[in-house]
Amino acid sequence: MTWDNQAVTELIVTVLTNGMSGIFGYSPEPGAGNLLFSLTAAPGTDQYGNAYESVLDIGAGVFQVDDAGNMLMFNPAGNLMVSLIPTTPSLIIYQNTSPVQGPILFAFAGTEVTDTFGNTIGEGTTLGYCGVPSVTPGPSSILLYCDGAGNLQALTADGNTRLIAAV
Repeated sequence: MTWDNQAVTELIVTVLTNGMSGIFGYSPEPGAGNLLFSLTAAPGTDQYGNAYESVLDIGAGVFQVDDAGNMLMFNPAGNLMVSLIPTTPSLIIYQNTSPVQGPILFAFAGTEVTDTFGNTIGEGTTLGYCGVPSVTPGPSSILLYCDGAGNLQALTADGNTRLIAAV
């Protein structure tokens, strides 16, 4: 089988070339700021100055899977938005407060875990955001939130609010 388009230069497979080793995808062409994804054994910087993380890095850092199997998603400002850690297991969602890192919005943890920023998250479900939500839940769901007083509230699709737990 041959590759019909000999002009393809967006995909580079390299082994210890210029200090980098892995599979690198670029668009529209290889160059600074054009790295779309990398699949590598170790973090580094490519020959064009693009930094990449170990294992899988998509969208120049927007989605990463590290060598421990953790899945991380970042906003365009580079702030961590979602962390999925299968070994604990835990799922942590952070509030989008770009350009600074946001606080924990919601977390599920199978065991007590410490996140990247040193926050200890207890086993179970953690609700970290306090304030009236700006979204409406879907027709078959509810939205749990912490009001300004620290009470746990539930907002239903029909707009009704119910107190779940008071402080």
